[in-house]
Amino acid sequence: MSSKTQTPRFDILETPDGYTLEGEYPGIKREDVFIHFPKPSTIVIQGYVKPKDPFEGYEGRGWWVSERVTGKSYRAFIFPMEIDVERTVVKLADGILSIQVMKHDTGREKEWCAKWEMVR
Repeated sequence: MSSKTQTPRFDILETPDGYTLEGEYPGIKREDVFIHFPKPSTIVIQGYVKPKDPFEGYEGRGWWVSERVTGKSYRAFIFPMEIDVERTVVKLADGILSIQVMKHDTGREKEWCAKWEMVR
């Protein structure tokens, strides 16, 4: 277990219309991921993976080895152009956080939020 802020690994693919970011977030829940856009060309991804309690339901139990990454995570990316936050789509499935951001079309209004897509 670690108390320092983790830096998740990401792959970023550029397309003619935008970018797809895929990051490793094993064990994280959707409600523990916070995505925001402090500037028109910047995305910040923060998360928290709660450590498991080895004593939950059992007395006299403790960690022998604990190697999984838990705690806070932080990652920020600055794109070479403004992104269209209104069309951002976020998915979380099988420990992979996928974020699709579109390059900004100057004719559209901007809104500072991300939309989650349901994954079954």
